[in-house]
Amino acid sequence: MPEIKLGSSKNAKNINLGSKEIEEVRLGRILVWQNNIAPQIVLTTPQVGEYGDLNFPIGITVASNVNIIFSAQDLDPLDTIVSYAVDGPTGFTPVPTTPITPGNPVSGLTFTIPDTLFTNAGEPTTNNVFTVTVTDQRGKDGIYTVTVIGVSVPPPTISVRKEFGSKSALTSNGPQSASAEWVITQPSETSAAGYIAQYSYDNVNWSNYNGQGIYRSTTISCGGYSSVTVYCRSIKTGSTTANGNFASSTFSVSAPSVSFPVSLSNCVYSSLRVQGNTSSQTCGGVISGAGQLGVISMVELRPGSGQRYTGTSYPNLYNNLNGNETTPYYEAQAIVRFSPSYIVPSVNGTTLSYTCQGGDYRMTTTTISNQIMVDGIRGRKGTTGVGSLYNRGQDFRYTTLSINSPYVSISPPGVYGDTSYAASFNSVGTTNTKPIYGGDYRLAAGGTFNIGPGAQKYTRAFETYDTCPSAGTVLGDYCNGTIFTEQVADGNCGITFRKTQVVGKCGYVPSPAGYFTATSYCSGGTKAMRLDGYVNNGARLVVQYPHSFQQGTNVTLSQGASATVTIRSGIDSWSGFSFPGNDPGGTILATSTVFTLGSNTACQGDGAGQTSMIPNPIST
Repeated sequence: MPEIKLGSSKNAKNINLGSKEIEEVRLGRILVWQNNIAPQIVLTTPQVGEYGDLNFPIGITVASNVNIIFSAQDLDPLDTIVSYAVDGPTGFTPVPTTPITPGNPVSGLTFTIPDTLFTNAGEPTTNNVFTVTVTDQRGKDGIYTVTVIGVSVPPPTISVRKEFGSKSALTSNGPQSASAEWVITQPSETSAAGYIAQYSYDNVNWSNYNGQGIYRSTTISCGGYSSVTVYCRSIKTGSTTANGNFASSTFSVSAPSVSFPVSLSNCVYSSLRVQGNTSSQTCGGVISGAGQLGVISMVELRPGSGQRYTGTSYPNLYNNLNGNETTPYYEAQAIVRFSPSYIVPSVNGTTLSYTCQGGDYRMTTTTISNQIMVDGIRGRKGTTGVGSLYNRGQDFRYTTLSINSPYVSISPPGVYGDTSYAASFNSVGTTNTKPIYGGDYRLAAGGTFNIGPGAQKYTRAFETYDTCPSAGTVLGDYCNGTIFTEQVADGNCGITFRKTQVVGKCGYVPSPAGYFTATSYCSGGTKAMRLDGYVNNGARLVVQYPHSFQQGTNVTLSQGASATVTIRSGIDSWSGFSFPGNDPGGTILATSTVFTLGSNTACQGDGAGQTSMIPNPIST
């Protein structure tokens, strides 16, 4: 500022001061104007002092690195801060003049007090001052000091190990008590320095911590509330106190909520879930809203595992008390939810009764395995027939059937609940294949749940022939559970089904006591049947005729004879007949029904008319 102009533009007089700028103008001792004001600082970590302070006293933890963060500003809005530097006592590595991005104000300026400078707790008076210099773009320096006035050990920490918690009780239940526990953790270096941990309930009166726990009990009644706060610190005579934190625990007692169980009738479900069938009550036991209309937030019905709700519609929920009827607010394949109303009872535990009305729904198992979904079929060329499909319930329809056969073609019924398919016998031949099937379940929630298409597990035969097979010809067989089923020609191009249980087939396992097989045959023109017994654990097969007994491993029944077969233990191992009907005794393990060989069956020639072995399981 080389000159100052005094007066107006017409009579202004200039005072030329040469090349030096005016630093300040005073009126007497009063500072009127100052040029190029020095930048200022304030500590932000730790938060100490304010802009305009020249010294910032701080306390630090012994033998620890302390990051000092500060901000700077310049009261001249046209100035910007461009650099800073830090110097300190012996052992501190100075921060040289460090350029920064020009700004006004600036923040995040930092330096670190190393952990090697202050290794003893106390109140240092020497080698404890750090000088901070900030400079603006015109070279004006602001010089400030950060002084360490206290060095403390790491403070202790306190925490609640056991909370008071809360209780539910009515006033009539009397006062309720609870206890809480606090623990203090003092750093090892603090303990090593000879400090003692203390606690206080008011931050004024202190007691030494015993290292085991701090216990406090309190008693309040329904509607009451009590909170306890415990403070902690570490002290050492002649040293700076290390103040720790505090921890609180609260105890409250409120009236228990009341609930009203839900009872359903005429509803189809495997599991029931209810929410919102509760209410509050006063400490005196008066239920809130008693006699008024309330709403249960959710009554949820679910089928069993692997099941879905099939059908055409869900029911409504009818309130048996006030007659209100509620429609479902959420419908899915395996879930339906209602939010019915109710009259809030005046007595806790009162049952709310509802009835399902209307709807067309049921629980259906939709995951089915190890079943013959599409059975085989045979017929004469140029004709049609009807085959059998596995019954998956009234809400399933077969929409896809494929056997990829040049001899037989089949088509699905496409009708819910229909378990038959149409077959056309096109050309002579047999296709043995695993049929491909698919379909869908109609759902009570609307829409469908699709199955497949996919191939079934078992191979079936699809045959077209020219002439009828002779009666008795076995055309095929399959398992239905442990039942062994044979398709037998009837001689008129039709079939009959012979169902038996055969050991070793279809997973059939006989009674643990034993079993016998029956084989019919002709002997010299006379119908006969051989019974072969298979018994376990040293038991014997005993056949009881009307007037005699026979024991052994096999028995031959003549035409017209009848007998009861038993399996017994604890008898002699003889074989043959016993007259005149002496029971051999022993313990009966299992018995069959009376077995009779009919006398009205013609038999011609030895061996003629012989059938396959027919098992007869003995019931226990």
